[in-house]
Amino acid sequence: MLFLREKKIDLVFNIFVDNSIVSKLNENDATKVDDVCILHLKNGKDLFISISFEWERTFFGYSLTKLVCWDKPVRNSTPQKDQILLIPKELWRMSDYVFRKGLHENGIFLTSGGKDINRVIECLDTGESFACYNISVHSVAETMILWLNSLPSSVIPQEFFTQTITEGISSPQGAIALLSRLPPAHYNVFCYLVSLLRELLTHKQDNTLSADTLSGIFASVIIKSNDKVPLNEAMKRNIFSPEMFILEPNATNCYENAMLSKKIIFEKFGGFERFDNILFVAKSFMTRRCEMSSSSLGYPMEKIHYYGLVDEKGRNIGKNNWWLSNDATIRVLAEVERIGKYAQKGDLSIF
Repeated sequence: MLFLREKKIDLVFNIFVDNSIVSKLNENDATKVDDVCILHLKNGKDLFISISFEWERTFFGYSLTKLVCWDKPVRNSTPQKDQILLIPKELWRMSDYVFRKGLHENGIFLTSGGKDINRVIECLDTGESFACYNISVHSVAETMILWLNSLPSSVIPQEFFTQTITEGISSPQGAIALLSRLPPAHYNVFCYLVSLLRELLTHKQDNTLSADTLSGIFASVIIKSNDKVPLNEAMKRNIFSPEMFILEPNATNCYENAMLSKKIIFEKFGGFERFDNILFVAKSFMTRRCEMSSSSLGYPMEKIHYYGLVDEKGRNIGKNNWWLSNDATIRVLAEVERIGKYAQKGDLSIF
């Protein structure tokens, strides 16, 4: 950006508070946050801009063991020293609302909650009634998923991830033994959520849910992988069974693969919001078409990553070497031709 002398420039700072930051702010019991932004001007001096904001405490980002020590809304109260609730009251309020208004609702936990989500969070933080705002049950349902995803330690804590995959799904006895080792608040929340899901399935003829759909939605927020175990190492240890992978077998090109995969994502997981990252694996010289296909289909491009593979002859044809052999040049130029053809059909877009 070019700044002209004596010209006024207005800068707007948007502060994004993600799950990791909200946990730290809550842990430090912060109310006012001060920071300094350094604006560097090329061929000019650095400007130091003070930034301050008031932090309003929220139940998002607190651990389950902490939330069960709160018998009043977290915004303007303090927790007790010991556990006084079996489950967080916020979870009870959300599940009670879903139970009363969502059991027969078509697409519950699959339909986006929209702008009402912020109002739901505010009501839970302050103790206000949902009835005051005629809040959609879909907003409450989505807030529940977002809250579960914000927990610093998931319902089944990360340190139990390997045991869950290797022991917990092997037999009912293994699952019961695993659950018995969970902290009390985590055990209670898990049982409470399972009871809610079971009740939803008793009305599946109305809400169109299935066990596969609900497990796809809740599995990734109830249990998360241990970051200390890298994915490639987990694969070497056979932590992931073939049953954990969903195959899309019908696509014949990049666009169809992105389109059919999107359908699976929405049917089984409720949408892109459930994912922090989405990885496209393709031959290196085809990643541009993958990128343009996913853009045309509304994928969240800020979450997309790419992993380029070698071709069937073991060559990694990429931007730094595609012209070095006649065969590689032919393949890349053919890909450029395909991009033009698919763009004319409307299958691709530039973002």
